[in-house]
Amino acid sequence: MFRMKTRYIVLLIIPLMAFTASAQRHKSVRQHEKETTEQTDRLQRMIQATQRIVFIDSIVIEKKDLLRAYHLSAEAGRLTPYSTLFPTSKSKSVAFINALNSYCCFSQPDKTALFYHERLLHQWSKMEEVPGINDESQFQRIDYPFMMPDGVTLYFAAEGKGSIGGYDIFMTSYDVGEGRFLKPENIGMPFNSTANDYLFAIDEYNQLGFFASDRNQPDNMVCVYTFIPVEKYQTYDTTQYTPDQIEDFARISDIKQTWNDEQQINEARIRLQQVMTPQRKELPAFSFVINDQLTYHQLKDFKVAENQGRYRYLTQLRQRYEDIGKALEKARNYYLKASTDERTDLSREIMDNEQVRQELYHAICQQEKVIRNSENIYLTKNK
Repeated sequence: MFRMKTRYIVLLIIPLMAFTASAQRHKSVRQHEKETTEQTDRLQRMIQATQRIVFIDSIVIEKKDLLRAYHLSAEAGRLTPYSTLFPTSKSKSVAFINALNSYCCFSQPDKTALFYHERLLHQWSKMEEVPGINDESQFQRIDYPFMMPDGVTLYFAAEGKGSIGGYDIFMTSYDVGEGRFLKPENIGMPFNSTANDYLFAIDEYNQLGFFASDRNQPDNMVCVYTFIPVEKYQTYDTTQYTPDQIEDFARISDIKQTWNDEQQINEARIRLQQVMTPQRKELPAFSFVINDQLTYHQLKDFKVAENQGRYRYLTQLRQRYEDIGKALEKARNYYLKASTDERTDLSREIMDNEQVRQELYHAICQQEKVIRNSENIYLTKNK
């Protein structure tokens, strides 16, 4: 009797399990269909809002050689494999290091966040998570960070909610009051596609931008596009271009289609060529006090070989300090006639720039001290 009851129960359970599994499959299919529909709708909206960008060059390269196609000035910072900084790390991330060599941003294997180190004296601090990047768990993968010189604007690549396929490029800004980055936003097309798009970087000094994509590329190959950055977001006029033409712009079907100003293209190409083949220029005569009895006026005056490079870097810091000072003066003057909304944005911008300028001031003082001390030590030893 017991066996018969058991068999009866089993016969009841099997159809129930089959029904549950079937229901779960249907639910999974419906969820997938919903996500696919949302992604398709998002793609169409992005195509219609394609940003007007001029591309001056594109190069197809093996992915392992990706960084060779990025030509950034020292003022923009640098991109390097994280493993070259920390050989014991298992991370294969591309790390971003700012122009002051004081901040390093990168990703970690199997982590849905970005991390950073800060340089304290002559060594990097322990790893900490960049706050706010994935607070809402919208991403499954995050990598390829790039911070603008303002120390506020951060670009990175991520896969998850808000993307249209593979890695998409996102942008976020640091909120000083909250002490965290704001919710990231997809920067749209033509930079993003249904393939992988990543490593977005802008060199403000040379007015050049770069990003990589494996759209229409074979395995292990990637195309790096060079473009002219714009200050104002501008889309294509639907009265001048057909939907098919706008879609071609969105997918970067042909970079020549974006050319409409020959002089602009030629000037940008000259800047690209110059940054690709940098020439070391001698600095004009200067005055740098070493001690009460000695002042240097030429790079060749430095006795410690490393100090020539240090002094070049010092001039970059000083220039950046002056540039931010001019921007602050301009912002303060405009503040008096700005609207209420504009004043809110200006207040944040002024506070951010004041903080960056203060950091630059300390960096300048530290660099001057290092140069002066090392020269005096050398001169004392070689009297």
